Amino acid sequence: MSSEIDHQEIEEVKFYGLPKGTVLWPTATFAIIFGILAKINPSWEDSLSIAFLIIFTLNLLILYFEFSRGAVMGIAGIIFGLLILYLWLQDTRDVPSIGIEAGLRGASGDFLITFGAILLIMIFLGIIVKRTFDYFVVTRNELIRKHGILGDAQRFSAQHMVFHKQINDVFESLLLGGSGTLTVIPPGKADIFIIENVPRINEVERKLSYLLSKLEVDTT
Repeated sequence: MSSEIDHQEIEEVKFYGLPKGTVLWPTATFAIIFGILAKINPSWEDSLSIAFLIIFTLNLLILYFEFSRGAVMGIAGIIFGLLILYLWLQDTRDVPSIGIEAGLRGASGDFLITFGAILLIMIFLGIIVKRTFDYFVVTRNELIRKHGILGDAQRFSAQHMVFHKQINDVFESLLLGGSGTLTVIPPGKADIFIIENVPRINEVERKLSYLLSKLEVDTT
Protein backbone atom coordinates (compact mmCIF):
# COMPACT_ATOMS: atom_id res chain seq x y z
CA MET A 1 0.00 0.00 0.00
CA SER A 2 2.79 2.43 0.87
CA SER A 3 4.44 1.86 -2.51
CA GLU A 4 1.18 2.74 -4.25
CA ILE A 5 0.96 5.95 -2.23
CA ASP A 6 4.56 6.87 -3.10
CA HIS A 7 3.85 6.63 -6.83
CA GLN A 8 0.58 8.48 -7.07
CA GLU A 9 -0.39 12.09 -6.58
CA ILE A 10 -2.73 12.52 -3.63
CA GLU A 11 -4.63 15.78 -3.80
CA GLU A 12 -6.79 15.25 -0.72
CA VAL A 13 -7.56 12.82 2.06
CA LYS A 14 -11.11 12.40 3.30
CA PHE A 15 -11.90 10.62 6.55
CA TYR A 16 -14.73 10.30 9.04
CA GLY A 17 -15.63 8.43 12.20
CA LEU A 18 -18.13 5.60 12.21
CA PRO A 19 -21.02 5.73 14.72
CA LYS A 20 -20.27 3.77 17.89
CA GLY A 21 -23.21 1.43 17.27
CA THR A 22 -21.67 0.23 14.00
CA VAL A 23 -19.79 -2.36 16.02
CA LEU A 24 -23.11 -4.20 16.50
CA TRP A 25 -23.21 -5.34 12.87
CA PRO A 26 -22.35 -8.97 13.81
CA THR A 27 -25.43 -9.09 16.07
CA ALA A 28 -27.64 -7.78 13.26
CA THR A 29 -26.15 -10.13 10.66
CA PHE A 30 -26.37 -13.27 12.79
CA ALA A 31 -29.89 -12.37 13.92
CA ILE A 32 -31.04 -12.43 10.29
CA ILE A 33 -29.12 -15.63 9.51
CA PHE A 34 -30.42 -17.41 12.61
CA GLY A 35 -33.93 -16.13 11.90
CA ILE A 36 -33.86 -17.64 8.42
CA LEU A 37 -32.57 -20.95 9.82
CA ALA A 38 -35.29 -20.94 12.50
CA LYS A 39 -37.97 -20.48 9.84
CA ILE A 40 -36.52 -23.35 7.84
CA ASN A 41 -36.53 -25.63 10.89
CA PRO A 42 -38.51 -24.37 13.92
CA SER A 43 -37.03 -27.13 16.11
CA TRP A 44 -33.73 -25.19 16.03
CA GLU A 45 -35.25 -22.11 17.68
CA ASP A 46 -33.95 -22.86 21.20
CA SER A 47 -30.37 -23.54 20.11
CA LEU A 48 -30.30 -20.61 17.70
CA SER A 49 -31.67 -18.27 20.39
CA ILE A 50 -28.89 -19.31 22.77
CA ALA A 51 -26.28 -18.75 20.07
CA PHE A 52 -27.80 -15.34 19.29
CA LEU A 53 -27.73 -14.29 22.97
CA ILE A 54 -24.07 -15.32 23.26
CA ILE A 55 -23.12 -13.28 20.19
CA PHE A 56 -25.23 -10.32 21.36
CA THR A 57 -23.61 -10.39 24.81
CA LEU A 58 -20.09 -10.55 23.41
CA ASN A 59 -20.94 -7.73 21.00
CA LEU A 60 -22.22 -5.56 23.87
CA LEU A 61 -19.01 -6.20 25.82
CA ILE A 62 -17.00 -4.94 22.84
CA LEU A 63 -19.30 -1.91 22.56
CA TYR A 64 -19.12 -0.85 26.20
CA PHE A 65 -15.57 -1.82 27.18
CA GLU A 66 -12.14 -1.27 25.66
CA PHE A 67 -9.97 -4.32 25.11
CA SER A 68 -6.30 -3.51 24.67
CA ARG A 69 -3.87 -6.11 23.38
CA GLY A 70 -2.87 -7.00 26.94
CA ALA A 71 -6.49 -7.29 28.05
CA VAL A 72 -7.29 -9.60 25.13
CA MET A 73 -4.44 -11.95 26.08
CA GLY A 74 -5.48 -11.87 29.74
CA ILE A 75 -9.15 -12.57 29.02
CA ALA A 76 -8.25 -15.38 26.62
CA GLY A 77 -6.05 -16.93 29.32
CA ILE A 78 -8.79 -16.68 31.94
CA ILE A 79 -11.42 -18.22 29.65
CA PHE A 80 -9.05 -21.04 28.66
CA GLY A 81 -8.18 -21.67 32.31
CA LEU A 82 -11.83 -21.76 33.38
CA LEU A 83 -12.65 -24.14 30.53
CA ILE A 84 -9.86 -26.52 31.54
CA LEU A 85 -10.99 -26.30 35.18
CA TYR A 86 -14.60 -27.06 34.23
CA LEU A 87 -13.62 -30.05 32.09
CA TRP A 88 -11.39 -31.34 34.89
CA LEU A 89 -14.16 -30.99 37.49
CA GLN A 90 -16.57 -32.80 35.17
CA ASP A 91 -14.18 -35.74 34.94
CA THR A 92 -13.13 -35.90 38.60
CA ARG A 93 -16.02 -34.44 40.59
CA ASP A 94 -18.98 -35.32 38.37
CA VAL A 95 -20.03 -31.68 37.90
CA PRO A 96 -23.31 -31.52 35.94
CA SER A 97 -23.60 -29.76 32.59
CA ILE A 98 -24.74 -26.16 32.65
CA GLY A 99 -27.86 -26.81 30.58
CA ILE A 100 -28.83 -23.22 29.80
CA GLU A 101 -31.34 -24.32 27.18
CA ALA A 102 -33.46 -26.06 29.80
CA GLY A 103 -35.14 -22.87 31.00
CA LEU A 104 -34.97 -20.82 27.80
CA ARG A 105 -37.71 -20.64 25.25
CA GLY A 106 -36.50 -19.90 21.74
CA ALA A 107 -37.32 -16.72 19.85
CA SER A 108 -39.22 -17.09 16.60
CA GLY A 109 -37.54 -16.70 13.24
CA ASP A 110 -39.72 -13.68 12.44
CA PHE A 111 -38.55 -11.92 15.61
CA LEU A 112 -34.86 -12.53 14.90
CA ILE A 113 -35.16 -11.39 11.28
CA THR A 114 -37.10 -8.25 12.25
CA PHE A 115 -34.64 -7.41 15.06
CA GLY A 116 -31.63 -7.89 12.78
CA ALA A 117 -33.15 -5.93 9.89
CA ILE A 118 -34.02 -2.92 12.10
CA LEU A 119 -30.54 -2.88 13.64
CA LEU A 120 -28.83 -3.25 10.27
CA ILE A 121 -30.89 -0.41 8.75
CA MET A 122 -29.99 1.87 11.67
CA ILE A 123 -26.30 1.04 11.24
CA PHE A 124 -26.37 1.79 7.50
CA LEU A 125 -28.24 5.07 8.06
CA GLY A 126 -25.71 6.12 10.70
CA ILE A 127 -22.79 5.42 8.36
CA ILE A 128 -24.44 7.30 5.48
CA VAL A 129 -25.10 10.34 7.68
CA LYS A 130 -21.50 10.37 8.93
CA ARG A 131 -20.01 10.01 5.45
CA THR A 132 -22.30 12.68 3.96
CA PHE A 133 -22.63 15.32 6.66
CA ASP A 134 -19.81 14.90 9.20
CA TYR A 135 -16.33 14.38 7.78
CA PHE A 136 -12.86 15.89 7.36
CA VAL A 137 -10.89 16.68 4.22
CA VAL A 138 -7.18 17.50 4.16
CA THR A 139 -5.78 19.07 1.00
CA ARG A 140 -2.35 20.47 0.26
CA ASN A 141 -3.45 23.83 1.56
CA GLU A 142 -6.06 23.36 4.26
CA LEU A 143 -7.95 21.17 6.66
CA ILE A 144 -11.71 21.33 6.15
CA ARG A 145 -14.23 20.06 8.63
CA LYS A 146 -17.74 19.57 7.20
CA HIS A 147 -20.58 19.06 9.64
CA GLY A 148 -24.34 19.49 9.72
CA ILE A 149 -27.07 18.94 7.15
CA LEU A 150 -26.63 22.52 5.87
CA GLY A 151 -22.97 21.87 5.08
CA ASP A 152 -21.33 24.07 7.72
CA ALA A 153 -17.57 24.14 7.31
CA GLN A 154 -14.51 25.06 9.34
CA ARG A 155 -11.25 25.72 7.51
CA PHE A 156 -7.71 25.64 8.88
CA SER A 157 -4.29 25.88 7.31
CA ALA A 158 -2.79 22.44 6.68
CA GLN A 159 0.73 23.74 7.25
CA HIS A 160 2.11 22.58 10.63
CA MET A 161 -0.98 20.46 11.25
CA VAL A 162 -0.34 17.60 13.69
CA PHE A 163 -2.20 14.29 13.95
CA HIS A 164 -1.95 11.23 16.19
CA LYS A 165 -3.24 7.71 15.60
CA GLN A 166 -4.42 5.37 18.36
CA ILE A 167 -5.90 1.88 18.31
CA ASN A 168 -7.20 1.38 21.83
CA ASP A 169 -9.62 -1.51 21.30
CA VAL A 170 -8.41 -4.57 19.38
CA PHE A 171 -11.83 -6.17 18.86
CA GLU A 172 -13.52 -2.91 17.86
CA SER A 173 -10.76 -2.21 15.36
CA LEU A 174 -11.16 -5.65 13.78
CA LEU A 175 -14.95 -5.37 13.55
CA LEU A 176 -14.81 -1.90 12.02
CA GLY A 177 -12.35 -2.53 9.22
CA GLY A 178 -9.13 -1.62 10.99
CA SER A 179 -10.56 1.43 12.69
CA GLY A 180 -8.96 3.62 15.34
CA THR A 181 -8.95 7.07 16.88
CA LEU A 182 -7.40 9.97 14.99
CA THR A 183 -6.56 13.17 16.86
CA VAL A 184 -6.11 16.18 14.56
CA ILE A 185 -4.51 19.37 15.87
CA PRO A 186 -4.66 22.34 13.46
CA PRO A 187 -2.03 25.11 13.65
CA GLY A 188 -2.39 27.27 16.75
CA LYS A 189 -4.10 24.43 18.68
CA ALA A 190 -7.27 26.50 19.03
CA ASP A 191 -9.31 23.46 18.05
CA ILE A 192 -8.49 19.82 18.65
CA PHE A 193 -10.57 17.21 16.85
CA ILE A 194 -10.77 13.66 18.18
CA ILE A 195 -12.37 11.39 15.58
CA GLU A 196 -13.20 7.92 16.86
CA ASN A 197 -13.70 4.76 14.79
CA VAL A 198 -11.98 6.04 11.64
CA PRO A 199 -12.09 3.07 9.21
CA ARG A 200 -8.83 1.91 7.61
CA ILE A 201 -6.94 4.22 9.93
CA ASN A 202 -3.50 2.89 8.95
CA GLU A 203 -4.21 3.75 5.31
CA VAL A 204 -5.50 7.21 6.33
CA GLU A 205 -2.35 7.76 8.39
CA ARG A 206 -0.08 6.82 5.48
CA LYS A 207 -1.93 9.12 3.08
CA LEU A 208 -1.90 12.03 5.55
CA SER A 209 1.82 11.54 6.18
CA TYR A 210 2.49 11.53 2.45
CA LEU A 211 0.33 14.59 1.75
CA LEU A 212 1.75 16.64 4.63
CA SER A 213 5.32 15.65 3.76
CA LYS A 214 4.71 16.90 0.20
CA LEU A 215 3.33 20.12 1.68
CA GLU A 216 6.49 20.63 3.73
CA VAL A 217 8.66 20.07 0.65
CA ASP A 218 6.59 22.50 -1.43
CA THR A 219 6.79 25.24 1.20
CA THR A 220 10.55 24.98 1.74
